Amino acid sequence: MIDPKTCRHSVYVDGYWKLEDNKYAFEDNGPEYERVDGYNKSTTVDVDLHRYKCTQCSHIMYYSQKARQFFEEGIPSPGIKGLE
Repeated sequence: MIDPKTCRHSVYVDGYWKLEDNKYAFEDNGPEYERVDGYNKSTTVDVDLHRYKCTQCSHIMYYSQKARQFFEEGIPSPGIKGLE
């Protein structure tokens, strides 16, 4: 069962050709490229030390249960930076 408090938004990134690492652009046959297949990329960004949010729906999520308790219930967690 998916936690209803977790956002699963993403965006599709089209595949593309990328210059291979460790290859010189001026080799005899020209530069070599590798294909990167398309993929789904999460649309979350960090808010602060213990939280992140979705850029599509603005849903705030937490990196730990202690962080959730601190921000939602005001319960401090001594010894954890930012949650004291």
